[in-house]
Amino acid sequence: MVGALRNIKISLMLLLHAFLSLLQLFPSPARAGSALDQLSGGAPLPEVPAAQAPASPFFPEDGSAPMKAWYTRGVPPAPVQAALAAEGVEPRDIRFDYEWAQDIAFFRQDGSLVLLADAPPKLLENLSLTMGVLNNEDGFPALTALSEQDAQALGVPFRRLQHTFLEGGALITGYFPGGEPYAIVTQSPVEGAALIYEYRTGRAIDEAAAKALVAADLGVAVKDLFVVPSDGHLDLVITPLRGGTLLVTDPSRELAVMQALLPKAPAGEQKRLKAMIKFYKEGWKRYPDSKPEFPHTAYEQRVADAAAAILQARFKVVRAAGSFKELKKYANAESLYPAERINFFNGFTGSTASGELFQVTNSGDGLTSLENYWAQLLKGLGAARVHFPGSYSLG
Repeated sequence: MVGALRNIKISLMLLLHAFLSLLQLFPSPARAGSALDQLSGGAPLPEVPAAQAPASPFFPEDGSAPMKAWYTRGVPPAPVQAALAAEGVEPRDIRFDYEWAQDIAFFRQDGSLVLLADAPPKLLENLSLTMGVLNNEDGFPALTALSEQDAQALGVPFRRLQHTFLEGGALITGYFPGGEPYAIVTQSPVEGAALIYEYRTGRAIDEAAAKALVAADLGVAVKDLFVVPSDGHLDLVITPLRGGTLLVTDPSRELAVMQALLPKAPAGEQKRLKAMIKFYKEGWKRYPDSKPEFPHTAYEQRVADAAAAILQARFKVVRAAGSFKELKKYANAESLYPAERINFFNGFTGSTASGELFQVTNSGDGLTSLENYWAQLLKGLGAARVHFPGSYSLG
């Protein structure tokens, strides 16, 4: 999981995660449609009754429902606006001043805004939440979360999760071909649900009971909630597509992809690709007498393989290279560092009103050969178009 020591920055504010970005209006509840169409008009709307059952699933990230609007902070950069316009998607301001708002804002399929479970920050400080979602300055932890007032300012109905506190990057949602909604999470929200339940009731529960609480909050059956290992956010390593298809990272394939692309790559890109290939094959020494470091550790590969093994029992899992690392120079310095500036998993998938599947994701950082590779991969899996307006940085 991405913890307090690993801060994700997206400089063009592509705001990777679809729960902020995806919003197709559904007819129930009836009041949600008109409110979400207006956003700025009308009186504040009440909370969706907690007794409503079952909870509406979260909006799917796999493109199985048409996307009407994409929520972000402020005005998206021009390249992102152009990509959204090409797909008939309206950008909307979430009106919350937090750079990584996609990690704290979600919508359900009924149009209601999701508010995270109330919990003392101290209770959740060991769940490896991203820096920013959990601030721990001067030893006083604080959580960044949307409130009832934020929902009312948007003019949308809202519903609070009972036991679940999670981040957008730690959740993947979609539908199986039979119409059952699914959710994929890291261990963090399950551990958090157990802590919140015990805090409120004084009674400890096991992992199975905690998982059932999370499933109820997310509006999925327990059998359709998948808890997978991860050493970072799931949306850095998984791209969901329609029909129960998941693109799942396979770091071992990255070198082979670059080697295959090199002969036909534009002349201006070949030097960079050769340097990246050398890094993957020979490693890099941080100091003259140190052991070589490689783009990925054996642990990263094991975690990715373990996640894929869990998911392939129910999903069509396609293992793929989707992030690429290279050595970069520090600003105003000659020293190098291993950088991850290219991650194609870290986008969002949607469909148009006519049903065409598309993805908006990060750029290849100047390597169009890698962008073309990814676009062809997704088109082979049903995507009509892939846009690359984002700028990505991990670390």
